[in-house]
Amino acid sequence: KYRLTLKPFALMANAVDDRALLKIAAPVLEQLRPQVQDAMYLGVRSDDRVLYLLHYDSCREVRVGGRVGGRYALHTSAPGKVLLAHDSDAEIRAYFQRQSASGADAFLPEAVRIRAQGYAQDREEFCRGIVCVAVPVYDAQHRVAAAIGVSGVTLYDTADSLMQHPYPLLRRAAAQISASLGDRTGEIDYGKG
Repeated sequence: KYRLTLKPFALMANAVDDRALLKIAAPVLEQLRPQVQDAMYLGVRSDDRVLYLLHYDSCREVRVGGRVGGRYALHTSAPGKVLLAHDSDAEIRAYFQRQSASGADAFLPEAVRIRAQGYAQDREEFCRGIVCVAVPVYDAQHRVAAAIGVSGVTLYDTADSLMQHPYPLLRRAAAQISASLGDRTGEIDYGKG
């Protein structure tokens, strides 16, 4: 009456990948932390959400809330946009249908930009008063394995100021993590910004 499927093995493989990713990414982000004043995190795709595996609080008085294990919509957060942008057009349209959200037609050109420039921004789309920039982390097969991002409040930051600092730091950290995961493409995929 019962038979064993491959689902438990697939789940275990993902858990191992997440542990390996954490082992590689945590020291890189810890080293970056003193240079970044705002909230910083590492997120992976979990179904139709971005799941934060690491989260570092802001050092500022007014802070962006977040937590390890937090799950957020892909299309409204910069890390989620990075993860969603690397899907095919058909997969992006299907995602928006599952969310019962309009916006696939608007997001498709944004996805092209995200892939070309190597980063995504959230300009108060997730929440009023919060801006974010995120970059992809690639695995050995040059697939997007995760996204690292920084969020700030508009009291201190703008989407444009995040591009001056800390975006270059994020880009270097993502390239370092990607290389440790086996990606050999280098920084070329992280845009010119």
